[in-house]
Amino acid sequence: MSDSSDFEFGSLVFVADDFFELVNDPFLKTNKGTGHSRPHYFAIQDKFESDIFWVVPLSSKIQKFDRIVDRKIQANRPHDGLKKVKIRNREGYLLFQDMFPTKKEYLTEYKQSGKTVQLKENNDLNELTKQAYAVVGLLMKGVKFNKTQPNVKRILEKLSEDNKIQKELSQFMNDNPELKPERVDRSNNKNRGL
Repeated sequence: MSDSSDFEFGSLVFVADDFFELVNDPFLKTNKGTGHSRPHYFAIQDKFESDIFWVVPLSSKIQKFDRIVDRKIQANRPHDGLKKVKIRNREGYLLFQDMFPTKKEYLTEYKQSGKTVQLKENNDLNELTKQAYAVVGLLMKGVKFNKTQPNVKRILEKLSEDNKIQKELSQFMNDNPELKPERVDRSNNKNRGL
């Protein structure tokens, strides 16, 4: 699991490699390279499960998604799975159609030059959150936005299994205190370093 810190709502985040290994979904936008790289995500907390966060990938492929949105508009088809946003004077697209659930422990704030990168600087977070919750509702009803969208119901099952395993392990350790490693108080130890 990652060393995640708290993050402010509206911050962009990274998703830890541990999460991608746990859920093993072929359509997730995984990290490029080792450690935290890309993609970046916009995260919102689930309305009903406080330990679940929905993350929305951010793409820098402006021309590609401009063409997709234009085609959908011309065909009178909805395009609420995509939203153009501005972050630090650069445009990007939030891919609501590819959003997926995770847990906070797998999220880490994205920082540039020591500063947290925020969506709220140039975007209406209420509007983005409303759009995200609407798409979550559609995803939970089984709506398919595209052929390569992650299987969110299966991911939620995996996260639930992971929670169950963590709880069982914690309960096992509580029931068997003799298995817990002893803590050694070294504060008064005269033979430090030995």
